[in-house]
Amino acid sequence: MKKIFVIFAIVAISLFTQHSYAGIMIEPYLGYAAGTVDTKDTNDVSVSNAQAASTYGLRLGAKVLMAWLALDYMASNGTATPNDSSAKFDFSTTSLGATAGVNLILGLRLFAGYGFSNDLTLKKTAGDVSAKGTYTKAGIGISPIPFLSFNLEYIMSKYSKVNIGTGKGLEELATNYKSFDNNTLMATVSIPL
Repeated sequence: MKKIFVIFAIVAISLFTQHSYAGIMIEPYLGYAAGTVDTKDTNDVSVSNAQAASTYGLRLGAKVLMAWLALDYMASNGTATPNDSSAKFDFSTTSLGATAGVNLILGLRLFAGYGFSNDLTLKKTAGDVSAKGTYTKAGIGISPIPFLSFNLEYIMSKYSKVNIGTGKGLEELATNYKSFDNNTLMATVSIPL
């Protein structure tokens, strides 16, 4: 993780600080996320968990003229409801990735990102299920006034390692599941500084 951060920092500094219009970007955000966690086990049993969560995060990086590149930390806590029962359970996510964007005219912002660390924990009564993987995201925002942005992001998570609470720790996805995905729509308010 430290190597990735060092490489990211060197690239960001070398690419963006050569211009006189370069600057540091700090962007905290708060919001609401809704989506589904879809699983299919090795017996072809599919479960879809509807989820809703409060979310927060921080983008930290560099900006040059209209473009920016940032490390992106996100976390959320909420509840999920499986499609096969009404028993709700809590879940949480944390992720770290890189996001690149451009600020266009009239306050319009476009951005996309890749998450190299994405952790999900489903806190079920039968035992916690945790998963690790990656994500990709695309987003659009509008800044009606300086230092305030309303954003809408679509995040597609794919998990490659899963711990189903058997005491074996994280195992390759194929041990217990054929697929384990999380698709989320997130609305946030951010303060790009």
